[in-house]
Amino acid sequence: MEQHEDSLGRVCPVRTQFVLPETILEGERNWTILRYACSLQSKSRTDDEIYRLASEANEKRCSPPMPESEV
Repeated sequence: MEQHEDSLGRVCPVRTQFVLPETILEGERNWTILRYACSLQSKSRTDDEIYRLASEANEKRCSPPMPESEV
């Protein structure tokens, strides 16, 4: 992981922008959809938009999709 030094001399990891994978496999689904939702929240999306986009990603990219109750 890349690192940089902040203004106080502390070494910190460089954060990269989240990229939603084309296919999200079982075992990675919950964590990936959560990270996606957090990335949307950081872009000031509304809760309704986040839920809609996370649900859409679940249906279109998760293999197999999670139950809606887990999104």
